[in-house]
Amino acid sequence: MNTDSNSTGGDQGETSPEFPRTSSAPTLATTEGRAGTPRDVASIVAFVLALLGAILLAIPLAVLGVLRTRAGARRGRGFALAAFAVSAAWMVAGVAFVSSGLLGTGGPLAASTLAEPTDSPVVVFPTPSPTASTSSPTPPQKPLAKARKVNWRNLKPGMCVEDAADAATKIPVVDCRAPHQLEVTARTKASGPSRWPGDDKMLELVERPCRTAFERYVGVDYDQSDLELDFWTPDEEGWSNGARTLVCFVYDPLSESTTEAFAETAR
Repeated sequence: MNTDSNSTGGDQGETSPEFPRTSSAPTLATTEGRAGTPRDVASIVAFVLALLGAILLAIPLAVLGVLRTRAGARRGRGFALAAFAVSAAWMVAGVAFVSSGLLGTGGPLAASTLAEPTDSPVVVFPTPSPTASTSSPTPPQKPLAKARKVNWRNLKPGMCVEDAADAATKIPVVDCRAPHQLEVTARTKASGPSRWPGDDKMLELVERPCRTAFERYVGVDYDQSDLELDFWTPDEEGWSNGARTLVCFVYDPLSESTTEAFAETAR
């Protein structure tokens, strides 16, 4: 019985319970796996290019390095991340440099292009004055024609008449540049009955031909003009004796006299 108990106790002493391994020491297989993981060349090259400032090449390679080093497939992920950081620093420095140049505080280029000269002499070219050889002389005006008296039946278009209120048959004709009251537009023959038609009828007989002469001489319709017309005809005695001369005039109703000729003025 003692034998049995000793035997049983011996068996229990030889048998130990099984526990899972908790040791942190790496096994041979694990150590061999880490040592065999290759470094990612793209990440390393990206970092070197970023240091040299070639960020256009460094950034794509850094992206490729990050993708290739996921889940520990390759080593060198830190180089790819460092390439991003260095490239960002280059970009910030470049933006600051360009901004300072645009604001005129960047460097010699900005100073030379934006600085205003203070010592440069100002050259003023004088305006050439007209000389006798280049300026055209104003032609001298002709002297005024002498005034003369003309029988009213001999008046012609273009003649200017001075005040003839007291004249009977001889009318003072002056140069149109001299003060005058009337300007002849036409001389024609009035048509009508053999006997004196009366003042009202005479006005009807002469208004139409004088309006036509006015428009042809002044160059504008009578109703649109600011000028007025007038006319001379024989008196009752002259009409009864066969006189039919009709003289038409133009004048300025707003002026007692004028020194202006109204021919073709379209006034």
